[in-house]
Amino acid sequence: MNYPIGDYIISFLARKESPEDVQKLKEWLAVQPAHRDELKQWLVVWDTAGMMNVTEQFSPDKAYQRFIFQM
Repeated sequence: MNYPIGDYIISFLARKESPEDVQKLKEWLAVQPAHRDELKQWLVVWDTAGMMNVTEQFSPDKAYQRFIFQM
């Protein structure tokens, strides 16, 4: 299946990502360095919307590092 990148990002943010989701995000990030900033913006919006676990302090860098670790 081929979804818009936003669908893969949402799966990641919801912590319901599949190996395919992680691979698609990895490929997307490799295409252009600015995609890292775009992913961080998604993370901020996700946090602002209250979608993160309220017991953990949100950090876009920490969330991005979690993604990199999973790759």
